Amino acid sequence: MRCEEPVKVLEILRLTEDGYSQREIAQSVKCGKSTVGEIQNAAEL
Repeated sequence: MRCEEPVKVLEILRLTEDGYSQREIAQSVKCGKSTVGEIQNAAEL
């Protein structure tokens, strides 16, 4: 899993809770869409 910096992971989770799409989150934190999905799955959201 890439983009493992704690700040980026927290931002991904926050944006997920706010209802943003994986594509929007990926662009915001400058990570791949699949990485966003991996982090979301790991957090079981």
